[in-house]
Amino acid sequence: MASFTRTSLILGILLFLALNACEARVPRELAFVKTRGSHFVLHGSPFLFNGFNAYWMMNVASDPNERSKVSEVFREASAAGLTVCRTWAFNDGGNRALQISPGTYDERVFQGLDFVISEARKYRIRLILSFVNNYNDYGGRSQYAQWAKNAGVHVNGDDDFYTHPVLKGYYRNHIKRVVTRLNTITRVAYRDDPTIMAWELMNEPRCQTDYSGRTVNGWVQEMAGFVKSLDRRHLLEIGMEGFYGDTMPQRKQVNPGYQVGTDFISNNLVREIDFATIHAYPDIWLSGKSENEQMGFMERWMSNHWSDARTILKKPLIIAEFGKSSKDPGFNLNERDLFARTGGTMSGSLIWQLMARGMDSYHDGYEIVLAQNPSTAGIISRQSHAMNSLSHLVSNGPHAAHVQGVTMRTRGHHHHHRQARKSNPLLTILIIIISLAFEARISSTSAAASGFVQTRGTQFTLNNSPFLFNGFNSYWMMNIAAQPSQRYKVSNVFREASASGLTVCRTWAFNDGGNQALQISPGVYDEKVFQALDFVVSEAEKYRVYLILSLVNNYQDFGGRTQYVNWARNSGVQINSDDDFYTNVVVKGYYKNHVQRVLTRINTITGVAYKDNPIIMAWELMNEPRCQADYSGNTVNAWVQEMATYVKSIDNKHMLEIGMEGFYGDAIPDRKQYNPGYQVGTDFISNNLIKEIDFTTIHAYPNVWAKWITSHLTDSRTLLKKPMIFTEFGKSSKDLGFSIIARDSFLNAIYTNIYGLARNGGIGGGLVWQILAEGMESYSDGYEIVLSQNPSTSSIISQQSRLMTALEHKMGTP
Repeated sequence: MASFTRTSLILGILLFLALNACEARVPRELAFVKTRGSHFVLHGSPFLFNGFNAYWMMNVASDPNERSKVSEVFREASAAGLTVCRTWAFNDGGNRALQISPGTYDERVFQGLDFVISEARKYRIRLILSFVNNYNDYGGRSQYAQWAKNAGVHVNGDDDFYTHPVLKGYYRNHIKRVVTRLNTITRVAYRDDPTIMAWELMNEPRCQTDYSGRTVNGWVQEMAGFVKSLDRRHLLEIGMEGFYGDTMPQRKQVNPGYQVGTDFISNNLVREIDFATIHAYPDIWLSGKSENEQMGFMERWMSNHWSDARTILKKPLIIAEFGKSSKDPGFNLNERDLFARTGGTMSGSLIWQLMARGMDSYHDGYEIVLAQNPSTAGIISRQSHAMNSLSHLVSNGPHAAHVQGVTMRTRGHHHHHRQARKSNPLLTILIIIISLAFEARISSTSAAASGFVQTRGTQFTLNNSPFLFNGFNSYWMMNIAAQPSQRYKVSNVFREASASGLTVCRTWAFNDGGNQALQISPGVYDEKVFQALDFVVSEAEKYRVYLILSLVNNYQDFGGRTQYVNWARNSGVQINSDDDFYTNVVVKGYYKNHVQRVLTRINTITGVAYKDNPIIMAWELMNEPRCQADYSGNTVNAWVQEMATYVKSIDNKHMLEIGMEGFYGDAIPDRKQYNPGYQVGTDFISNNLIKEIDFTTIHAYPNVWAKWITSHLTDSRTLLKKPMIFTEFGKSSKDLGFSIIARDSFLNAIYTNIYGLARNGGIGGGLVWQILAEGMESYSDGYEIVLSQNPSTSSIISQQSRLMTALEHKMGTP
């Protein structure tokens, strides 16, 4: 940040320290946090966390009358699941100085720091303590340079802090005084106290006289060696914002348009540095840019550093500062809440910043008082829970990664263009953090989730254990990914979905004719669009979200049956209607060709054929087949038999389903009473009795659900003896009297029903319709949900995911 007050270290990006902060749940004896490769570990197990910045703590605690504010923040943070706090162990010169002059300390202020550490220990919150500031606030490098000048030393500028032996001597003395300090309250030396997670060399080092990063690198090497000579038990980090330097020139394009004299790669490669940090203030660094541009930068900034930390540095990474300022134009609480949600080797994050009530003089625009901001507190708590769950997931091995989800799917009929609402930047960052953490943990135990999802009787299984899920529909993914500049929207949705515990996504593997067509004409494909589908599959694999890929539409959207029969008609084939799709030899040949092209496709990103990739859970013959020429279901039945056999002749590893809404036909006439007053030419019983069909599906958009769901589940379990998925359901904002509360109530009711049925066996999960990314208004259809913009709905979805995961574990326990 350019200065402390301008950027207010939003370091509190929810440090994924997902240990539960409750004393009763933590071992009596604290242990030191350590690193193992690119992970943090505690008691030998992975350690992820959610945390915060509260730089002011020592300053406030130096007045015993004000110490209640420190206790209040630790208490509220602990209740919200926050387990790491970054704060200052410096105040050089000026008001309430810790270090009054070189080597001269105010014992009263030091006792303020003693109190901070003892309170952190009480609430089981780990501390990252910073030794000095880059900026003038609380003294900083400038104060050190001024002390030397006052002593008659020739100093050219503040950057001499890094090179001048006198200034370096002052700084080393301060390090020694802090590290070897004996706490007057706990009687434990700072260097022996595991409450302290890490030391930080400097808050946001910068060097204007050498943009290459070499000057800072020499200083880091020297001071890191000195710290470790005093204390080898605690971790050490630099305090960097993350700017790239000369080590990898191409990486400088990731910087926000300038350099600051540090080098993220070379500085963090210093052996004594245990983990890397980045800060994120797109509203300051890209002032004047649009929110979408800032969020695009945010994603690139975080993902590039995450990749470099994992592959080059081989060290953990945390996002040590981020936030949303109330001083930004157009600021509102919804925007801040969204920003908090957005956002690995990313092992944790620290939001900037938490305060207690009555601290107005410390406000910088980024302050959050948990007791006064229930919506933001709720988001922070959910992030803590998510990181905690992920920490347990990693400890329990890869299969647990699956178990986290219940699939949500969305509407599957012709109303398939829906819009996204404006997303919350803070929420976005938190989601990026979770997904990067998730990816890093999964990649480290990767063999795990490599099995194909299968069926066993009326259950889904994965690696021979029960598989329940919560999922969603996002039909638009290939279409969006066909434009490389828009692919981040696909990544964002997978990231947000993964963070909410969603583990199955249903999407289209077709676009026949028209704009951005995959299949331009029979057998002629646009490779650019096929590569977009490759990207969707590879991103799903990255976030461990299983895919159900549909092969054609019943409706005219994205081509569908109508396009196929028009191709035949244009070639001189006699066509009576769209229903000839099911019977005409030429049209069926077109469809079989498409099936063969998709299933045998070699992914240009992963190098794996679609038919060999277990991230694909199932193929779907058609989205909502209907046949107006034959309401009995016999015509569709013959087509399903032929095409299911054809699919299985190419790919016998993946499951196959029809894509049905669930309408009954002539097989059991009395069942037709459960249809919504009409038939559509399918037969839930006879169509799904076909041997090659592995599981059944229903969609549901009526106001009364109970009989529809229970009758299909009963039939699926007793007559068909196959599992069932609730593949589309939702609540439209276009309904009379719609409100978010009404939608949440609706989803709660559906999820309760699904969970109850799953508990009794036979249903695998549900897929809500539909999830969009921000900035997708042209796809809005009334049913859209943008997770980062809808905290209450997101919370309901996450809760369902947790319930389904717990039930899956219970079912898998002998």
